[in-house]
Amino acid sequence: MKVVTVDIGNSKIKTGEFYNSELIRTMVIDDPLEIKPLIYGSHIEVVVSSVVPKQTSLLESILRNQSNTDIFLLDHSLDFGFNVTYSPLNSLGLDRLCSVAGAKHLLEIDNALHDHDFVISIDFGTATTVNVLQVGKPSVFTGGMIAPGLRIMNSALNQFTAKLPLIESYQSGSFLGNSTENSIRSGILNSTVGLVERVFDHFTTISQDIKIFVTGGYAPQLMPHLQVPFQYEPFLNLIGIYSVYYRNKR
Repeated sequence: MKVVTVDIGNSKIKTGEFYNSELIRTMVIDDPLEIKPLIYGSHIEVVVSSVVPKQTSLLESILRNQSNTDIFLLDHSLDFGFNVTYSPLNSLGLDRLCSVAGAKHLLEIDNALHDHDFVISIDFGTATTVNVLQVGKPSVFTGGMIAPGLRIMNSALNQFTAKLPLIESYQSGSFLGNSTENSIRSGILNSTVGLVERVFDHFTTISQDIKIFVTGGYAPQLMPHLQVPFQYEPFLNLIGIYSVYYRNKR
């Protein structure tokens, strides 16, 4: 059976097509209507994780008119493969849980998951989120961080000052900026890189076994500046969505 996973974020909608548990096709779309090319075949399970309720409702209405689809909506009551210490639970974004579930799933496949490890997913999206899983019996999602993403930081500088501009690109070739635009780039990038390095430094004082996974739309701009070990997975959340679906449908 074909399974299509859908990750509805604040800026984009990512979709993934799984066949026999393997991710064989991905697509990034702006509108739920654009999912229709993926909805082919005799029977399709569409698994949805969303942080945008309006888009979720629109996607549901589209899919319910497709006779060959069943919808599986992720929510906080499901088994994600670990305990969660967060309050209130329903305020925790499903995308954050799915990114950690994806990282855990990939490590399990490689037999690289060990008790007392810290698995950290960092999503460089509209917001930058840090999500921490402590591996054990049971494993526990212990919390994380939420910070402004690159665009939000730039927008705030533009909105709350008289002259600082919005910039088109966040690519930066130097540590210090030699113009206002380059100074904004450097400030935004290094603020985010500094957050990642602070997280890494904190957890290296606790454990020698730290595994960091990086994802999100702004990851390609940030990765050249990261001085910590990490694994890049552009579709980490889709993998996590599938792993949660599989765990709960068995």
